Amino acid sequence: MANWPFCINKFDLRCECDRCDGRLISVDCVVGYYGDECSEINACLTARQPLCLQGDCTSTGNATYTCQCRPGWHGTDCSQYNPCSTNPCLNQGICVNPESSVYYCNCVAGYYGVRCELYNPCSAQQSALCQNGGTCRNTTDGNFTCHCVSG
Repeated sequence: MANWPFCINKFDLRCECDRCDGRLISVDCVVGYYGDECSEINACLTARQPLCLQGDCTSTGNATYTCQCRPGWHGTDCSQYNPCSTNPCLNQGICVNPESSVYYCNCVAGYYGVRCELYNPCSAQQSALCQNGGTCRNTTDGNFTCHCVSG
């Protein structure tokens, strides 16, 4: 069995040991430490502050870690935000991110709204919808009507 010099005083910052007649009975590592001698470190559990600000920390070995960032967040510590990474624009709209936390959508013809969620059939196909000089008018249900010229 391994030599446990750091457990001679029964309590250590990394582990708690029990001895009976000079033999080691058990070692219980405190939170954040693991391994036969409690010498390996889970960085996610021993850090004084969160390592992943907007995500989940995963220990990858002795004192190393990776972050799985929440949607919209990136960077080694998930501290950088890009709202376009979640694809907020609908109906083939293109997300534009001029500032770190602000975005707007460039909508394709016929669509409008903050996320291109609204449709205007008259703007998309004005010349094709109404004939003989008629004027296209949107209805409240997303359709249109043609208002014909007199005559």
